Amino acid sequence: MESQTFTQWLDTFLDEKKLPNKQFNIDYAGDLHFFNSEQIIDLVRKSSPREQSQFKSIIVKIDFLNGDVNHFLEHLAKGYIACHY
Repeated sequence: MESQTFTQWLDTFLDEKKLPNKQFNIDYAGDLHFFNSEQIIDLVRKSSPREQSQFKSIIVKIDFLNGDVNHFLEHLAKGYIACHY
């Protein structure tokens, strides 16, 4: 998936769903880290085309099942913290 196409799809999805910006407080190794959904979405936009394709597939499944995409974004935030701190 081309990055620009993914970004357009993601922006359209977010506009249509009116996804609220949520604050995630993540405790990792005794330190508290603060992320919000907009920061994670920005990281997703900058990911590789392969990763973007996987993100899209997961987000579409979550949406189809009427799930909360912010739960997935929080999961991504936890993974990011674990890899970078």
